[in-house]
Amino acid sequence: VFRNESVIYRAGGLDSLESWLLRGNGCQWPHSDWHSEQMTTMRHAPGAIRLCWHCDNLLREQFTERLKSIAVENTTKWVLSVVCRDLGFDDMHAVTLPELCWWMVRNDLAEVLPESAARKALRMP
Repeated sequence: VFRNESVIYRAGGLDSLESWLLRGNGCQWPHSDWHSEQMTTMRHAPGAIRLCWHCDNLLREQFTERLKSIAVENTTKWVLSVVCRDLGFDDMHAVTLPELCWWMVRNDLAEVLPESAARKALRMP
């Protein structure tokens, strides 16, 4: 669900994800001995990664499973933060499956929901 382009678009798009990432601190690439203090973002399917300028220069145009997993984690956390905000909760709230389903229905994304998730949210067998 969190990798779906329609979900990412309804949550605000990749520009919004990148802005959200830049509000955080530190380079997300742990495999470097040195990090610049300046941060940027690098788009990597399905989302983006916050990197220092040094790591950005090293990793630009690379596509690895490790980078993908960071991008997936970022995209998931960002979508959940958008859902939280849109439903009127603060950042400390943990979004439940029914809340996520409701947000998706409100945003015309019901077709993206896996049937198993919808059944669970509706307490159906």
